Amino acid sequence: MGVEIVFQPDPRVRFNIWFYPFNSDGRASIEWVAQPDGRYWEDDTGFGRTYDDEVSLIAEIDKEGKFVTKFTYIDN
Repeated sequence: MGVEIVFQPDPRVRFNIWFYPFNSDGRASIEWVAQPDGRYWEDDTGFGRTYDDEVSLIAEIDKEGKFVTKFTYIDN
């Protein structure tokens, strides 16, 4: 008898996310930092810093909260 592993998605947002106001076309942008820069991990003394590049993604939703675009990479 095998063991079934069921994936349970984590509904928490772990990094920064911004919801922008709705435009006249009924869409709002969402910007999500999917991978923060290395300073995110450091404490007050600088311990824990990594040299990660920050990865920001942007998408649009409608007034019902449904995605109308896919997340795309923002080249900063």
